[in-house]
Amino acid sequence: MLRCLMVSCCCWMITVVTYAQINEQFLDSNFSQNPYWGGDTSSWKLNASLELQSDNLVANSSFYLSTGNTKLTATQWDVEVKLLFNTSSVNYVDIYLAANSANLSSTNTTGYFVRLGGTQDEISLYRKNTNGVIVKIIDGLDGVLNASASQIKLRVVCSASHQFILLRDLSSTGADYEIEGQVVDSTYTSSGFFGFVVKQSTSSFFQKHFFSHISIKDFVPDITPPHIVNATTVDSNRLNILFNEPIHSANISNVQNYHIANYMGSIDSVQIDANNKSLAHLFFNQSFLNGRVYQIVVSGVADYFLNILNQDSATFYYYKPQRYDVVIHEFIADPTPSEGLPEVEWIELRNTSPFPINLSGWKISDVGNASGPMAPFVLQPDSMVIVCSSASVSSLSAFGNVIGVTGFPSLDNDGDLLSLFAEDATVIHSLKYDMTLYRNDLKKLGGWSLEMIDAKNPCAGKENWRESESNTGGTPGNFNSVENINLDEQAPILLRAYATDSLHVVLVMNEPLKEASVLNAASYHFDQPEIGVHSVTLLAPLFNQVSLTLSHPLQKGVIYHLSVERLCDCLGNIIEASKSARVGLPDSSDSLDIVINEILFNPSVDGVDYVELYNRSSHIIDASKLFIANRNSSGQMDNIVPVAISPYLIYPGDFLLITENTNWVKSQFFGADDNALLTAVSMPSMNDDEGSVVLLNAQGSIMDEVDYRANWHFKLLNVQENVSLERISYEAVSNDPNNWHSAAAPAFGTPGYKNTQIINKVSNEAMVNLSAKLISPNNDGQDDYLQIQFKFPTPGFLLSASVFDGSGRLIRLLKQNYLCGTIGNFNWDGLGEKSERLPSGIYILYFEAFNLQGEKKQFKRVVVIDNHQ
Repeated sequence: MLRCLMVSCCCWMITVVTYAQINEQFLDSNFSQNPYWGGDTSSWKLNASLELQSDNLVANSSFYLSTGNTKLTATQWDVEVKLLFNTSSVNYVDIYLAANSANLSSTNTTGYFVRLGGTQDEISLYRKNTNGVIVKIIDGLDGVLNASASQIKLRVVCSASHQFILLRDLSSTGADYEIEGQVVDSTYTSSGFFGFVVKQSTSSFFQKHFFSHISIKDFVPDITPPHIVNATTVDSNRLNILFNEPIHSANISNVQNYHIANYMGSIDSVQIDANNKSLAHLFFNQSFLNGRVYQIVVSGVADYFLNILNQDSATFYYYKPQRYDVVIHEFIADPTPSEGLPEVEWIELRNTSPFPINLSGWKISDVGNASGPMAPFVLQPDSMVIVCSSASVSSLSAFGNVIGVTGFPSLDNDGDLLSLFAEDATVIHSLKYDMTLYRNDLKKLGGWSLEMIDAKNPCAGKENWRESESNTGGTPGNFNSVENINLDEQAPILLRAYATDSLHVVLVMNEPLKEASVLNAASYHFDQPEIGVHSVTLLAPLFNQVSLTLSHPLQKGVIYHLSVERLCDCLGNIIEASKSARVGLPDSSDSLDIVINEILFNPSVDGVDYVELYNRSSHIIDASKLFIANRNSSGQMDNIVPVAISPYLIYPGDFLLITENTNWVKSQFFGADDNALLTAVSMPSMNDDEGSVVLLNAQGSIMDEVDYRANWHFKLLNVQENVSLERISYEAVSNDPNNWHSAAAPAFGTPGYKNTQIINKVSNEAMVNLSAKLISPNNDGQDDYLQIQFKFPTPGFLLSASVFDGSGRLIRLLKQNYLCGTIGNFNWDGLGEKSERLPSGIYILYFEAFNLQGEKKQFKRVVVIDNHQ
């Protein structure tokens, strides 16, 4: 229908063509025709994006633009609005849906308009009465426009019965409309005009109002009742029901409208979501059973047009994910150089359970760094999803489902602890990895992912991982290239135990345990019957440690033996009942309680350095309270690193070897004691020619120090690589070259056990004594050197020692005016003055000792050198 009106405003005349329906997208690049827009036309323009844009440069002004529109009832209005400012009481927009006058700024104009902004930064519907009186008839949600910029799709409908519904979509996609409210108002039943009024204050708001995609059309009433889209549990007592359209609040809260056949409890309340009127929250007085499938029947609810749902139903289940229901299935820590995959880090998760699992709120972490929460994503049974940084999503989306998170942890190339947490912070899976998971040395260099072999056996440890066999370097989003059955038939092993205080003991196992098997206090027995176990806890995140709370405190200085039984791993393999470990309360350490006992500082190219410690004291010492360091070129302490990052007890007479790669040490040195080898996070640098090793206690005091030199090795040793230096005596001075000797063949090292070159204690019988009557200095580990032991009744003796052959010729001067203590020793390597090999035969050692008091002692001893062996 068209009609022509003559409208008089102030002192000017305009002709307006009034339209029954409007679809204005400004495709004709003007607003002067089809349809015609009138008013303050100089205050408006069409920009290059074909948007109607404000163009008024006057402060504290108000201006409008209108076009003819006769539709009011049974009408739907749609407008897209962009405001590049934060609205206020003096900066807002009024969109007139229906007005009786083309001059929207006139006090006498009546009708209905939507205000975007105002004091409450809201979107609300108003009625304008005569004499300029305005009445808010739909009060929108406060603060929705409290932003530096807003882009809104606005929709208003008015039914034939004068029911207004105001909706807005702040995403501007047209797919996320939210209802601001509804009202029935029949004050006005006709319209003549539609348009915009802008109120602006300062220049900060000039030219920042944009309008497009304007549509006024017949409203097709909704006569279809709502139906259920889905029903989803939030937790054990809450259920969300999503309908296909907004629900009327009048009857949504009636609990009689909902029924669950196989549920024994009842509904406490029903609430419509504050932001999504299509979503109902149901609260129950009893928990759902874990893993049970339910069916809910809904009837009696209605939409905004009072279309009543007769009956609809949906199935749902409550399932709380258990440990290992979702596993870290594959990851890449070093994506460069690429074999075909994007050069970004990522982790792949796999659902091993029979239930879909919503990952909403879940997090990935490494040591000390947790990601932001994951967005809602339902991971279906036996399916995968890739988790990465938000910036990497686009590069990985071609490989499968991807979840981007903020704060994605940076994965260390050689060693890290990854953990997957559910929304309630429950640990679902953890993985401690390092380079030893790679079996192909070439693939260690980068570009290849690590894949889990058997997802049904996530507790199998390192044997359940290997590098990808895919030509692209990995299989993100797909089943792993190395997937296979990897049965674990080995019982768990009790590695060690330590006390955190007198009432708490922690057991360390070689693999994760099944929680149900560890909680029985009767499974733990101390050799002291008064020590009982009060309670047991399995410790996260790796679940390979068991914490015991004792009924009676441990005593200082006592070494206890703790045995365990009935503990089993994830697959049910039961530990041998005979397994036990020592435990006791550690004590503080002092100088030389722990000594440096063996050093490997010149390993092969593929090898690593190591330092072995020996507890020569009578008390237990915690290795996590000790530190290894060296000295820089200025003699200052440098490269201080902890011996252990968690409690690790060294008992009296025990050895402890620390290195960055215990697997290499075990492969290189036959007989290495696995129980005495500890992987260090890092080691101080150790030069091949000379350097220093310093042992510090928790207070930073030096416990022992060795300034080693390569020439301390056996002089006739042809190759020093992969040969350790062994301490000869725990009692002798650590920095004395004569207290060190090359480890004997064939192993050339004794990591974790007694040195080949160790000596017995000094004899108490004589003032000068030889450790042997025959030596064979050929580095075979037997009688390679001679130890000269001395003892004097008082300190202050100076000692000289010489070696003569059987003909009385001087062969070597061993000591010249050597200041002795009351007891001590030094060594002869069986070589001549120029480190030459001596002929086999009888040799005489002559000693002279004197002090300042005039006492003089002389000794003569005989030794045989046999160089034929």
